Amino acid sequence: MHIQLVPYTSQYQPEALRLYEFSFPLAERRDSAQWLAYCDNPPAHFCPLVALDAQGQFVGFITLWQFHAAIYVEHFAVDSSRRGEGIGSAILQALSSRNSLPLLLEVEPPLTSEAVRRIAFYERHGFSLLSRPYQQPPYAAGGEWITLLLMAKAIDLSSEALEETIADIYRHVYHCSPSSSHPSPSPSL
Repeated sequence: MHIQLVPYTSQYQPEALRLYEFSFPLAERRDSAQWLAYCDNPPAHFCPLVALDAQGQFVGFITLWQFHAAIYVEHFAVDSSRRGEGIGSAILQALSSRNSLPLLLEVEPPLTSEAVRRIAFYERHGFSLLSRPYQQPPYAAGGEWITLLLMAKAIDLSSEALEETIADIYRHVYHCSPSSSHPSPSPSL
């Protein structure tokens, strides 16, 4: 399947926003107005991309943060009417072919069948679960920290590079200090 990743522009706003709000629970995403502001005027390190099929039709999006040691995949979604066509695989292949840095993303613990399928999908594309405990900071003030897992697609992601990237994620994506006081991750995950 041929998929082209192109920079987000406002022409994709209605489809991208609908998919963003549909695909991610509020606790795992920014307020919609803030997300659109980021897409329309990206802050440093942020790269919103849309996925187009061979006919130039919007089929999904992926938002990235490019840091020194790795690229963090913040959000990745395929239009629900097009799932099962290999589009997600094609997006990851296109992303991997255009980047040489390790890729890092968050996933929910394998406590539901959907989470298990999502982890298996990423594993089929070369990602591995990391054993390091991880908490996603809240997107909004007063929100809850969420216990998630990290997955990486990396040949040489050292522990130092991982910690540097997590610090960058906390600082730039979630606007909190890497040493912020937050709940301890559950060691049983």
